Amino acid sequence: MTASRKGFDVLTYTILFAYLAVLLLPVRAEPPRRMQWTWGPVMPAAKSCRATAAVGHSVVTVGGTAWETLENETKVKRWLRCAYRLDVGATHWAALPDYPFAAGYGFAAAVGNEIYVCGGRGTKRGNAETFVLDLAKESASWEPGPALPLARWAHVGGVIDGVVYIAGGVQGDPGPGGETMAAPDVLALDTGDIAAGWTKVAGMPSLDLEWPVAAATDGRLFLFGGMRAGVPIAEAFALDPGTGRWTPIHPLPLGLGSGAAVAIGDGAILVSGGSALAVPAALTPDGKVRNIIAANSFLYHVRQDSYQTVTPLLQATLDQGLVHINGTVVSIGGEDSPYKTRSDLVQIGTLR
Repeated sequence: MTASRKGFDVLTYTILFAYLAVLLLPVRAEPPRRMQWTWGPVMPAAKSCRATAAVGHSVVTVGGTAWETLENETKVKRWLRCAYRLDVGATHWAALPDYPFAAGYGFAAAVGNEIYVCGGRGTKRGNAETFVLDLAKESASWEPGPALPLARWAHVGGVIDGVVYIAGGVQGDPGPGGETMAAPDVLALDTGDIAAGWTKVAGMPSLDLEWPVAAATDGRLFLFGGMRAGVPIAEAFALDPGTGRWTPIHPLPLGLGSGAAVAIGDGAILVSGGSALAVPAALTPDGKVRNIIAANSFLYHVRQDSYQTVTPLLQATLDQGLVHINGTVVSIGGEDSPYKTRSDLVQIGTLR
């Protein structure tokens, strides 16, 4: 064999081996880069929907708040027990058993076919209770689970490997003469060991932070935005539950509070809606900020620690439900104007 022939064979085999090596590399699915929103089936009631979760191929929303206009044209805030379910592909919502207590600003999380709802509040009462609804049962009913150490509402959280985490919010007694304070800790409930109850795993990264949003993915709990002294902020953090340490991550492109967030697989989190700053206090005659309800939507790419602006919501909203099911995002209800109104509209986002 000539030297040139040997050189040709070596080059050929080198290219072949390199090609095979590329084919055998593990394939990592790229996170979505685009969204398209359309309208979905209208809910039976116009309400806020913070306590919302995806259970299998269904969306479940529990409790919330609504405004009722009285005969004298004044508006009264109502705290709700109603629960609804929407199966993917269905055209109408179905009623579920009412929640045992009024649960405005509660938190919902799904593990398998079960939805866990904890905390929330009514007109005069804060909830410490946790209840579980198993949608795999034909006659599902709310079953009691471990109670929180204290009544708590407006908290956020997520699920990691069957463990439910909650962070932030307000705790205490909202009734007359009661005392409330910012909840200072992150609690966890291992659904594989219910008897152990809720345990503290970390403190909060900031005790003056109100109304952030959260989602869990990549083995961590992510916290985005919120309000500080009435001003929407852009700060963001990631919690490692194993160490109990928060790490600052890249801030949101703009300050947002009281919107919603949902994990999109292991690679991305969608942060959507909320309250955004319109005019700072220095430029207003009464020295108070002016906030607006936002339609902005951002994809946070976990591994790159970066954000991508995607198509905004069709309707600006805050305190909405937000879930992800097999490439489809569902944004449900929420507050749709600063004038004490709630929405029954549903927005369906398709990820591409």
